Amino acid sequence: MIESIDKQSIGLSIILPLLGKDIFLEGALKLMPIDLDVPYEFLIMYDQVELDLVAVRQISDKYHNVRFLEKNNNTSTLSALQQGIDAATAEYILVVCTDIIGPIITINQMLSLAKEGCDFINCTRYAAGGRYLGGSCLETILSRLANWILHFAGCAFTDATLGLKLFRKDIFKQLQLQSNSTSWVIALEMALKAQSAGLRLAEVATIAVDRFYGGYSTRNHQDFFKYTKCFFLGCIGLHRATANKLSTPTCPIQISD
Repeated sequence: MIESIDKQSIGLSIILPLLGKDIFLEGALKLMPIDLDVPYEFLIMYDQVELDLVAVRQISDKYHNVRFLEKNNNTSTLSALQQGIDAATAEYILVVCTDIIGPIITINQMLSLAKEGCDFINCTRYAAGGRYLGGSCLETILSRLANWILHFAGCAFTDATLGLKLFRKDIFKQLQLQSNSTSWVIALEMALKAQSAGLRLAEVATIAVDRFYGGYSTRNHQDFFKYTKCFFLGCIGLHRATANKLSTPTCPIQISD
């Protein structure tokens, strides 16, 4: 059991909008923040389709740094993120796409970069020793190809589509996000908008495990088309805009002793 912690000491708020009722949430809570240097809290955005109230009570009793927030009537991922960020205690926010992230070994690196002045830190599977495990061959090829094209078009990040981002709470509204998708299209939009907003950017390599906890990144063909639309609009916008590069080269994976 994780002991109760003083809210004023919390250094990081981890936002997990649940997408899919088959997510093994307790596995995520146990394994995700490996060797984190600061006190942290989880804010889990859910509805009763994705997580029943019995499970909420059981996890709340066992993990005292977990807060459950039932989603409002707007079902978009952006709405869930905004709701969680508004309720977050810490200055720094880590957004996690629960269905694709395995144990995250790079949180301390991301937090260190944020404290050094970086506004928006992205994780990558495709540079500096990052890796992508699991998933179908088609998913891997499409993900790599899409991110290569975006990077070639001028995107500062080598893995803009990955749903693992860390930023200061006060910059979220600067991104002016608009996605109304119920999937993780929002992860791509966040990366593109962070660059166009002129924020100080950084990127850290990580190891991501596809469907480690269950769930899905797209729910239907409409979400796929929204991904495609965001991708092409992003390429056009990057081509037209003056490229804003990373503040530092992509950081390789560092594992604490």
